[in-house]
Amino acid sequence: MSFLRNPSKRAISIIAHHHRNKRLSAIGRFFQGSPKYTAYLDSGEFVSRHIANYQTKVFSLGGMQDVNQPTTINGSDFIKAKKRLNSMDFIGLTEEFHESVRLFESLTGVKLAKEQSLNKSKKYDVPDEVLERIKKLNQYDEELYQIAREKFDSLKAMYARYLSSPDGL
Repeated sequence: MSFLRNPSKRAISIIAHHHRNKRLSAIGRFFQGSPKYTAYLDSGEFVSRHIANYQTKVFSLGGMQDVNQPTTINGSDFIKAKKRLNSMDFIGLTEEFHESVRLFESLTGVKLAKEQSLNKSKKYDVPDEVLERIKKLNQYDEELYQIAREKFDSLKAMYARYLSSPDGL
């Protein structure tokens, strides 16, 4: 079981998170306002640790490896990640969190605790050239996310009648 997130939205959220944490630190006066996306994307170490094909990295590395270490992902890593993703019985999508939880509950019969609060995605004003740059840095993640999306949509279609029932299966 795993959840994936749209790679561009994930990258933007990570940059905003790091920016917000720096703003709250002792040197925060230097980090006022919106994140300077290009400054983060120009940092090779930051990109390698937190942005470039991060979800592919998570799926391809062994369980005890630190996913935040600078790593370059290649084709064989992507094949491992895809194999691991395809072996999972359930894939949820962050963008469809509530429906993913409902689907998981219908598939397993396990009732998950109702969330008390949900970290809502914020809307960020991101220039098109920054989005393009993020997409180029996440080509494997984009493809992995597409596979996850297809798997999720297929599960949703298979279990549609249970999702519409208040009792699930």
